[in-house]
Formats: sequence, C-alpha cells, structure tokens
Amino acid sequence: MALRLIRLATATAVLFALCTPGAQAEDAPRNTKPFTRFKILLSSEFFNDTLPFDVPFILWGDLPPGTEVGALEPTGVTLRIAELPGSAADCRAVGPGDYEPPLRSEARTWTATDYTDRDITPVPTDIATTTRKQFEFMVRKLDPKKIYCFLFQKEPGRRMTSQEITALAGRLVVAYRGFLAKTGQVLTTDQQGVENLRQALIRDLFAASPFEGLRAIERTVFDANAVATEVFEEFRGNNTSGAVSVLNPHNNAITQAREANRVRPEDVSEFAQWSAPTLLNPLVTAAPEPVRADVALLSGLTTEQRSRLLLGAPLDAPPDPLESVFEAVPGFAPPDDPDLSTFPCPASGAVGARCLRLDETLARLSRIAALPGAPPLVNATIGDIRREKTILLRFQEAVNQRDAAMFAHLTSLQASLPTSVLVMTTTLGSLETRRRWYLGMDTGLAIAPSIDEVFPYVGTNVYFRPINFEAPPASFLTRFSAMVGFTWTDNLTKAGEREALYGSDAMVLLGAGLRLTDFIRVGGGALVLKAVDPNPFVDDDTIRVTPYFSLSADIDLAGVMGRLFGGDAAPPVIGGGTTK
Repeated sequence: MALRLIRLATATAVLFALCTPGAQAEDAPRNTKPFTRFKILLSSEFFNDTLPFDVPFILWGDLPPGTEVGALEPTGVTLRIAELPGSAADCRAVGPGDYEPPLRSEARTWTATDYTDRDITPVPTDIATTTRKQFEFMVRKLDPKKIYCFLFQKEPGRRMTSQEITALAGRLVVAYRGFLAKTGQVLTTDQQGVENLRQALIRDLFAASPFEGLRAIERTVFDANAVATEVFEEFRGNNTSGAVSVLNPHNNAITQAREANRVRPEDVSEFAQWSAPTLLNPLVTAAPEPVRADVALLSGLTTEQRSRLLLGAPLDAPPDPLESVFEAVPGFAPPDDPDLSTFPCPASGAVGARCLRLDETLARLSRIAALPGAPPLVNATIGDIRREKTILLRFQEAVNQRDAAMFAHLTSLQASLPTSVLVMTTTLGSLETRRRWYLGMDTGLAIAPSIDEVFPYVGTNVYFRPINFEAPPASFLTRFSAMVGFTWTDNLTKAGEREALYGSDAMVLLGAGLRLTDFIRVGGGALVLKAVDPNPFVDDDTIRVTPYFSLSADIDLAGVMGRLFGGDAAPPVIGGGTTK
C-alpha cells in the first residue's frame, strides 16, 4: 500500500508540472490571447455576431474619415452595453434606461508598434499615409447563453439634416412655452434671467435625444457649458429680436392676466346693491319675457357668483387661470382704442370663452337697464364689465405678441442649429455569447483504497452550464461536473476476485469532480467492476462498486474537437461577413 501511495505522489507531481503554467505565463495578463481581441466594423448599421463569456475581452476597430453627409473628423467612440430582455425581439426594442453607463475611447492613429504590441497581424502597409483612426474598449465579463446589445456612437458626429432640424424646432416650441409657464413673470431680463431660459431650452432639446445622440459644438448658443458672457448678447438680443423681445411681452401678458383675474370688492358691492330681490322682483311683472329670465338669473346671486360674472367665468366654476394661457389666436389684432367693449371676442381659447360670457352678461344688464324704474347702479356694473372685457382683450393681444416674438426668436435659433448641434452616428449590434459545449476531457490518476490499487483513467466531464476553458474557474457551476470514464490497466483485475467489466481489463468510473485551477481537478466516485464468486462451482458474476479518489487534468474537449472540425479556427470579425 505504501509503495502505491509513493507512486501516486510521484505521478501527481509530474501531472502538476505538465499542467501548471510557468512563471512567465502566470505573469502575463489573461486578456492577451488572440481569441480575446475582436475587430468591429462600424460601417454597418446593424450587426449580429458571437463573443466569449466569463472573461474580459477587447473590441477594437477603425474610424475612417466621416463618410456621412456633414460628418466631421472622428475624435472618439462611446459604447453602451445592455442585456437583451427575453420579451424584446431585437436590440432596436431596448430602451435607453436598459443600457449601462457609456464607455469612451479616444480615437488616435496607431503606429506599427501599436499593432505589434497588440499582436495584430498583418500590420497595415499604409500607416504613413492613412487618415483613419483606431479605437479600442476593454469589455467586462459577459454571462453565457445571453444576447447583449452593443451601441456605438462616433464623435463628434455630423451636421443635422433639414428633417432633423424641423423635428427639433417643434421640441423647442414646447420647451420655450414650458419655461415661461413655469417661471411666470421674469423679474429681470439681465444676464441671469436670460441664461435661465437658455439652459432650460438646452435641457429640453437634448433630453429629446436618447443615448446623448445630440452634441452641442463648444462655445455656441446650445453649449450648456459655454461661458454665459460669450453667448449672452447673441441669445439675449434686443427689443426687436432675441430673448428680450419675448420676455418683455411675456411679462406684460402676466401683468394683464393678473389684472384680468382680479375683481374689485367695490364692484361686487355695487352689483349686490341693485340686484337684490327686493329691487328686481317688482320689475318682473311689467317686463317682457326675455327680461324676466334675466331678472330671474341675476336676482338672489351669492357674492361668489357675482364675482364670477364680473370676470366672465361660469356661475358654478372659478375663472380660468390666465397666467397659464399660451394660446395665440391667429388674426386677432384689437385696435389701440382703450375701449374695446364692442370689439368681437377671440374665436377660440380660454380668453374667447370668458369674453363671450361677458358679452352675454352685458346684453342682460342692458335689457334690465332699459326697463322703467331700473336701478341706476345697473349702469355702474355695465361699466365694470366693459372694463373687464377690455383688460381681457388686451391680455389676448399680449399673448399674441409674446407668441409672435417667441417664434421669431425660435426661427433664429433654428437657423443656428446646423452650426451649433451635431448628431451622433450610431451603430447597433446584437452580440451573443458563445455556447461552448458542456463537455471536458478528464485524464489522470485515481486510487481505490478498498482494493489497494492506483490506476490511470480517461473520462468525460459533463458540466451544467457553458464553460469557457480560457477563463479561470469562479462560481461553483464553473468548477463542478459529473464524470463518466474508464480505465484499462490489468492491475485492477485479480483472479478469483475481480474481473473487467468488459473486455480483458476495461472498467467504468462514475463520479464527480471540482476544478481547483484552470487544469487541475480532484474527484471521486465509484469504480464499477465484476466480482467473482470464490466458489469454483458458482459461475455467476455480480456487479460491484468500490469508491475511488482522483487527481486529474481537465482538457477543453469542446475546443479540441471544434478545431479538428474547423470550428473556432480564428476569431470572428465582428460586424463583418454574413449576418447570423
């Protein structure tokens, strides 16, 4: 028994020496093997390929001079990675929120040394004259059997097309109105007040583009980091153009809105004095039918209802908050006459609805004022409502002036978009991690203590998840496997006690093992053999199992077989070749 243990120890030392990498290989970074560097072609709009898993790897490629219309000289690339959810059909359905934070690679022209240091052959022969630049990313470990979306964007991008400018102009309208509605009256149109508007427009404009697909050119109006003093005069303008031409009528509109929503207590008091039932009801008997309805409506109103009538609001609802009204009425242009009580109401919008109610109330009051014995104070209320209508129409005029100034400013901003904002050129890829076979070859030495034997064996390890044998073992499932093997040495047979399971000396091993390192595995299980009955008159053999323990080398059976049949002979060119 002691001699066999010495033999096992010696064989183990030899096995370790053969399977353990030397110091030089140990010190080398794992991501220097040829298969871990992949070239990607960003000229295609969409690609689909495979990648390794369980190891970090490198993506690299060329950035030729911009071929798109309006493209600028490339300066870098950003990369975003997302796992494709099971419900998504392809990467075009993945939302911006599913991607990881972007990685960025500066673009630079590689020298011959750069290529040789990266073990990229052959080295291009046109390095001295080429205008293309290179990029590269170190990508984190990916999980097996999953599909990942890789989104690349080339910087700084290209000039905007007319269709893109038109789409963004609509976004600017919403942003401009949203800022004015949220801010209310802008107390100052100096640098800070104007800068707040500029930053609000920039935020809304670039928020409309996923993946930061829009980039502002430095030191332009749409550059959020531009020094305010450098772009202030261009954006601010004066009373006839620029932001000031919008903010001044905006402030006027807010003032007019507040005035139109304010009801004076003395007006309500006068209204209450003449509309009391004791004064109006005696007039009903002698009044014609339409006036009876007017009296019935106005007699006995509450204080709140009288206030609403004076503002043109419905009796059962408060007045509209005019400060939030941004609806310009096309063609509405009241004269400069301060008395607009007879001018037609706007055809639409909140102001139009309030104005029409004021006209209806004026008509009712005029019919009551024409009755014999009508209270003199009716005319005072008529004057109050006419004044309210004038204020309301001036407010609508201010809204129209603000809208016209805003669109004039937006037109100038829209004209600056082609020279201020760039569009990133995007390439989207669907990359699937390789599904290596779940098999590994196991060869080593085992000891069966109960029969006092040491023997070599070969077997096949069956893993329960895909295994990348270029990656060091990590989680339990990257280490554990079931094993089926056989041994062929005749020392396991013994006349009168043990016979081979089949043939003259072959026996079967059933067990499991754990990878300790990239190659070394310990295992154990059952050695299956035939037991011979010692009674010479009994010729029935029985199956017997005895425990064994093993130390073995784990070999990439899937990789070996793949290379035998032409698989994995060379790394794929990502984005090139036939789409899978």
